[in-house]
Amino acid sequence: MRIDAPILRRRARVEMIPILDCIFILLVFFIYSMLAMTVQRGMIVRLPGASAGATVINRDEAVVITIGESGEMQVNDQHVTPETIAAALDAALAELPTPRVVINGDAGARHGRVVEVLDLLRRREIEQVLILAREETP
Repeated sequence: MRIDAPILRRRARVEMIPILDCIFILLVFFIYSMLAMTVQRGMIVRLPGASAGATVINRDEAVVITIGESGEMQVNDQHVTPETIAAALDAALAELPTPRVVINGDAGARHGRVVEVLDLLRRREIEQVLILAREETP
């Protein structure tokens, strides 16, 4: 005589690990999509190389003038034109106790545009002018 064991019914299980994996993948996707939607205010500049020079300055203590390859300019990340750069520079310099200017010029920028900016600084008697460059090994 054989006695059959009662049939155990297995309950369906919901596995949590794959669900959590999907949630984290969606979270990462949304974070990266939001980062891609942010507005970039600065210009991309290829700095010229230099093998000498070591002056370090805090960017909060100076006015940063950026000159792009195609001639566009910014004063402290605000786009300016050749006609409005003087007013923007005066407003930015008024906020600093010591007038300092950092020129962040692209390696392909026109030399004439850089000279125009240096001439503008000379007329305003700005003596502390730094030109950014990337370090090159000799």
